[in-house]
Amino acid sequence: MELKGLNILITSNEPWGDVWFSKHNYANELSKQNRVVFIDPTPRWQLQNVLGPEVSLVQVQEGLSVLRYRNVLPSVNDGAFRLNNTLISRAITKALGAQGLLPDLFLSFDPSRLYDPVLLGARHSAFIAVDVYTMHMRGERFIYPRVDRSIPLPKPFNPMYRP
Repeated sequence: MELKGLNILITSNEPWGDVWFSKHNYANELSKQNRVVFIDPTPRWQLQNVLGPEVSLVQVQEGLSVLRYRNVLPSVNDGAFRLNNTLISRAITKALGAQGLLPDLFLSFDPSRLYDPVLLGARHSAFIAVDVYTMHMRGERFIYPRVDRSIPLPKPFNPMYRP
């Protein structure tokens, strides 16, 4: 797949801001030939979140926008986690559709949320492992079977992600 002229959705466990990590650099570089939406991590859950996800989209530079939302339900068990993911994914898809930004490619750097690229309308997807995760987060169990590819960047990660 040529990474040119696409709508790309990127999740990160670090917010957009003055300090950049690999995810931010990927988003910046990809935005030069694509339209990129960088999804910030969510704030801590509060009771008022049940009123809605409050999805917002702000353009930070040409070709690059930051999307923020809040979780509607707390992640107390698998059922609540899945329902929240479905509700949030629908709200994000609606917001992206209104802006003509439905994703051609979903790139996840954060295995703890937004684990189903199909719910987000993405045609292609990948999880990019830049950190060692221990397979203990709820989202890890859900994201791996749903993405097209898992890409471990540092070679020492390969044995862990191969299965």
